[in-house]
Amino acid sequence: MGATSQKTRFSLIHEGNAYQVALGPSEVAYIGRASRSVIVLDDVSISGQHVELSVTVPSGLTGKPLLCARDRSRNGTGVREPGAAGGVQEQIVALNSEQPQPLQDGCQLFVPFRRRGASALAPEEVAIASIKVQLLPDALEPMPVLSGYPPHPPVLSPPPAVAAPGHASGSPALIGRRPLPMPKVLPVATKGSNGTMASGATAAAPGAPASAAVLWQDAEMLPDVYDPVSRTGRWRYDARLGEGGLGVVYRAHDCTGPHGEVAVKVLKPRSRDPQRDARFVFEMHRESQWSLWWLHNEYDCHYSAEPATLFARYLEDHTGFSKIGTQGFDAKRKAYEAPDFDWERDGPKIPARPYVVMELVKGEALHVAIDRDRRSQRPDTREDKLALAIPEKRAVLLQAARALEYLASFGLIHRDFRGCNMHLVSRRGDANGVQLKVLDLGVMICAEDGQEENSNQAVQAFRRRGETEEKRRRYDWLPWEVRAGADGTGPAVNFAPPAHSFDIFSLGVLILHMLIGRVKARSFLDALQNNKRSRVDTASLGLDPALLLRMLGEPAERPHPSEVVKALSSSPGPNDLHVPSREAPSRSRSRGRKSELRSERNASAESVGKSSGQDASVLHEDNKNTSDGSTTQIVNGAQSQGCATDQDEPASRMMEALSLMASLMPPGSAFDGEPVVSLSNAVGGASNCWLLTYRLKT
Repeated sequence: MGATSQKTRFSLIHEGNAYQVALGPSEVAYIGRASRSVIVLDDVSISGQHVELSVTVPSGLTGKPLLCARDRSRNGTGVREPGAAGGVQEQIVALNSEQPQPLQDGCQLFVPFRRRGASALAPEEVAIASIKVQLLPDALEPMPVLSGYPPHPPVLSPPPAVAAPGHASGSPALIGRRPLPMPKVLPVATKGSNGTMASGATAAAPGAPASAAVLWQDAEMLPDVYDPVSRTGRWRYDARLGEGGLGVVYRAHDCTGPHGEVAVKVLKPRSRDPQRDARFVFEMHRESQWSLWWLHNEYDCHYSAEPATLFARYLEDHTGFSKIGTQGFDAKRKAYEAPDFDWERDGPKIPARPYVVMELVKGEALHVAIDRDRRSQRPDTREDKLALAIPEKRAVLLQAARALEYLASFGLIHRDFRGCNMHLVSRRGDANGVQLKVLDLGVMICAEDGQEENSNQAVQAFRRRGETEEKRRRYDWLPWEVRAGADGTGPAVNFAPPAHSFDIFSLGVLILHMLIGRVKARSFLDALQNNKRSRVDTASLGLDPALLLRMLGEPAERPHPSEVVKALSSSPGPNDLHVPSREAPSRSRSRGRKSELRSERNASAESVGKSSGQDASVLHEDNKNTSDGSTTQIVNGAQSQGCATDQDEPASRMMEALSLMASLMPPGSAFDGEPVVSLSNAVGGASNCWLLTYRLKT
């Protein structure tokens, strides 16, 4: 037997129902929109994990554990502490969002604290829900923990009968018990001995699945669970793989069917009224049918076996939509995607716990491999896996372009074509050993007549990009025309013709991520809107920079996927690429004049470096004359030369970089035409540098 762990028991009273919860020091519970919350609040102004509840133990482990709460939302949480006996209640103040704040017995939580268009209302009127926190008399409940086993799961009891206002307890006017789901409590991440964050719930008992604690939380929502005693059900759930906007994905084993190891995607309930979730069930049904009837249907005239393997195959559809309404996928899709179809009024009744079954795609997400490339450049970072080599990057991009070429043959638009929705199934270190799989067809649509501006909620996507500029920049794979509609600066469109333009833009952004990283790619996209002549060096991938600019340009200018496939297939390998050599400056000047120029340049670089608060000591330059008479100025040092940085405004920093580079030009010289500033990832052996291409007047 191990040590005894104590749990703090408390009650959350909401709308006359008391939810009893028991939390230990290594556990948290949530209030919010997420289906696994202790109290689920269905409103758009409330975040998925709006309020985090936890227990902290005072230093020395001798004091009484404290029940704490922390705001994790965008609209805030209000808290009102109880006043003295017979006194006036305290004012409602904002709950701390930086660290857990201790709660007093009898305090009230107001969710949310603010709402758009309700600034003139009192906090009590703004809040959708008022929740009272009440510590139970036996607040400390000892719970034995067996050594080698995960912490005892948090306890959530059904709400006891609570007297209605104005009635004494025990009177006939009682609010009955409401059935509750399984406990919705997640483990707090604790720091492991190796310095990485490891969840305490991931260490399973010997012989138990590694994710048993996680699956226990989701037990109520898992469909068709196999029971080895009665031999009923079908799926043995082994792990929770991830969670997206539409559903939660689990690794499971088909105990009675032919599929073996699979991935099961279960819909996340969003509303207490199942009919309101019908639209999301249809979207899950539609994504499975894209695979079953189109991409992987060998009887379809557009089917091709080789590019079909680039997409994860869907195996079964258990959403219930196949038995609802019009027969046939195309007819059903057009009926439910009609602009005048009202999901709130006409949405069909759906079965409990809808889900789809897919092939299990192993490997790692592409964005993880791309980010490793940036981390590997840091001297204090150690990676277990190698960063993507140049041949691997080109192979991945070629397969991604072929996947879009295959979609274009069907007239399909993925609309979520980014690194987190692609997996590297295999890697061998060369171009032939890389295999890509495209996942998640949840927002994919067919580019038919009327779909461009279709207002049906099942067709619309990404109509909001966030309230802050930082959040909006994360939606970098969305093309300009879709961003304008989401931000209210242009017409709301689902895509712009030609149909391939949406995903080709996303592929262009993916190329940027591979070349300069996600953060710098977003800065470059911002700069590109202000200066259409901005460039990124694509020599390492053997791509023409003009092709990349077309991919990131206006919809009508974006190339067809087949053109990108041809460019990547015919581009030279990395060993054949011409990389500018680091040449010495011209020897036509005297030693004294060169020394004088060097002093002027260092003084100029030091001045700009100080003005931008950066170290200019690593700044050095190199000139290379090109065949057309222009000159390329290379400035190395990543973020050390007063150029654009991850946090700085790209436009102003680019002008600062231009000013710095101009100061390095020969005295008395002038530009002939507009100089071009571009961001390079690997030129002349340099890493992350700016280039200035210019022509001097003679």
